Amino acid sequence: MHRGLIILLLALSVIPVAVAAPIPCFYVAPEGRDKWTGTLPEINEAQTDGPLKNLHHAQKIARRLLETDQQRGVRIYVRQGDYTIKKPLIFTQDDAGLTEGPVQWIAYNNEKPAIHYAGKDAAVQFLDTAQLFFSGFSLSNTKGTGVLIDGCSHIFFAKNIIRNTSWMGIQLYDSNHIRIMGNDIYDVGGVAVEMSSHLLDNKLTYSNQLINNQIYRCGHTNFKTRFNVDIQGDNNRIANNRVFDLPPYSLRVIGSGCEITDNEFFDLKNAMYFSNDGKENSSTIRNNYFHSIQENAIKYSERYNFDAPCSVLIDSNIFHEIKQGAISISEIVGEQSIVNNIFINAFPLLRANLTNTDEKNIDLQHNIISSYPIERGSSHQPYDFTGVQLDGVTIDHNYFDCLVDEYSIRWTNKNRALTQHFSWLSWQAMGFDQNSHVIAPSFIAPDLGDFEVRPDAFIVVENKFTPFPTFRFGIYEDEFRASWPPVESDAP
Repeated sequence: MHRGLIILLLALSVIPVAVAAPIPCFYVAPEGRDKWTGTLPEINEAQTDGPLKNLHHAQKIARRLLETDQQRGVRIYVRQGDYTIKKPLIFTQDDAGLTEGPVQWIAYNNEKPAIHYAGKDAAVQFLDTAQLFFSGFSLSNTKGTGVLIDGCSHIFFAKNIIRNTSWMGIQLYDSNHIRIMGNDIYDVGGVAVEMSSHLLDNKLTYSNQLINNQIYRCGHTNFKTRFNVDIQGDNNRIANNRVFDLPPYSLRVIGSGCEITDNEFFDLKNAMYFSNDGKENSSTIRNNYFHSIQENAIKYSERYNFDAPCSVLIDSNIFHEIKQGAISISEIVGEQSIVNNIFINAFPLLRANLTNTDEKNIDLQHNIISSYPIERGSSHQPYDFTGVQLDGVTIDHNYFDCLVDEYSIRWTNKNRALTQHFSWLSWQAMGFDQNSHVIAPSFIAPDLGDFEVRPDAFIVVENKFTPFPTFRFGIYEDEFRASWPPVESDAP
């Protein structure tokens, strides 16, 4: 080997390699003392050092560290026990972390510390801050809101329990890239989760995520509550949530570019109200399970104007036992695709108000329409239209498991002065469902509530229906789930 190269290699071998400094960690416990260092999770044998006692004191220590070395971040572990605070726990820019050094408040070793606050404002507040991680706590018995997030970005709020709050569970304003994940939210007097803006156009609220949460029994004491999960803004994602027992609407989504996927909605009056925000964009409602709904599963309408087409894809969902209609659409502009869904005792599957004269396009194809268990001799109404014409409406290549003469289609003109019922043959003569089939869909185990379609079924092999997995609906086991198996508390 060349002598110069050997010398270079030897020189490089003795150059010290920089090693990232460990993240400073502090501990809080009910039996701790604020005069101690807080660097031990338990009191030492000499009773001379151990965890801190108060959350606010731990916050002061964390802030001092961040003033001198924000890049390292800081981690606060909170031990099991009750923490009754006299003032809210407020995180501001002084508590902000960085991407490479976030600030983390974590329940120690999967314990469940409980924060109690009797004031009327929010118990935990994130105000104009970023890169904060808050996980594993129980927030309860507040006279106001559990959590307020205002003017923030990149907050990770996970694995928490919010219950028995008089007003809201989580209230978010003008924030982006917030992840609300794996929480159990219940027995909230008003809205469970709200994402909105101080401004009317919601420009500052976008790209937030509501994932793997269990939300139930909210809005029963505040009778002004209409939407219990109210998500506004663009490019938000609502996925794998389990939502039930919320009056009168469980979920409202207003925005463009939103994704609503893999959720389970049941035991509700109305499951979802969806609207765009006047922008030309598209949103997706895919792979959700709606069942045991008293009125409608999805209501959809334009919100502001008809100049900005908004396309919505309703794809690969299951609608089961929907009493007053699965999908209700009114005053729409843009392409609305309802494809590859399974409707089981969800009549009418489509209720559409087509009274506006703007350009519209409804595409309803390759869906399964079932009345399982099949009751011969009963009458079903798959479609209910109000308007003056069906231009721009395509309905075909669907699969029915009942006799075609059991179906009727209702048509009401724009002033509702005339109602007509068309027979199935008359409906086909108008150019609709001409290539639809009457055939058993071949569900895997319908008696057990499994409506996944067999991969060897005729509608899959010979036609264009695409089977989709049903095991992904709702919440799932994860390190950031507040409870698993999911725990439902008894009513208070």
